[in-house]
Amino acid sequence: METSKPFDDLLAGLITSLSPTGHLRLATAIARQLRANQQQHIKRKQAPDGTPYVPMKTQKLLKKIGRVKRGMFA
Repeated sequence: METSKPFDDLLAGLITSLSPTGHLRLATAIARQLRANQQQHIKRKQAPDGTPYVPMKTQKLLKKIGRVKRGMFA
């Protein structure tokens, strides 16, 4: 990542020159953009690298409903 070093230095300089409120606004804008992007990935059931999510295991909880009560009164 040697090619991004000048860019990183420039950004670091700009961020340090921001006022506290400007820094907060920048952080808020970045957080909102990340959240929106993450919501899109979740909606598409896709990881950020483009691979699909592994399907979830089936829930076995529904089979257990009422089992305790039936055992108590049987």
